[in-house]
Amino acid sequence: MKKSKINAGCYQIDIENVTLNAFSYSPKRFISYRKLSDYSEAVGEVLRRNNKNFAFKFSRETAQEMLVKHSRLFREIRNDGKPGLLLNPGITANDIIASEQGYISLDVLYAFADKQALAVLGVVDETKIEL
Repeated sequence: MKKSKINAGCYQIDIENVTLNAFSYSPKRFISYRKLSDYSEAVGEVLRRNNKNFAFKFSRETAQEMLVKHSRLFREIRNDGKPGLLLNPGITANDIIASEQGYISLDVLYAFADKQALAVLGVVDETKIEL
């Protein structure tokens, strides 16, 4: 995973950070782009609540780079008409976690693991996630 850079006290979070964390916590094999967007908004709300400055860096270009870099983990599909990402067969949360490279600040990590943020992904009790 790209590290969440800090520029002048501002965490920069990209689509790769959001996607890898979403798949690390979610029991679902498909996550729509809408759900990833909602998750990033929930993460942002946690950071705002904790008075942390942040900026999301989402673009089609960074999404394409992520898809190429992590093509062994997931691919882009439409599921019931919704565009999103599907984990490849045999990929587990452990594979996702092992692919995360680099540093992510504790503030951002805590925001990704926040119960309200995880609820957006359908994770009700994070202790029940199978790894």
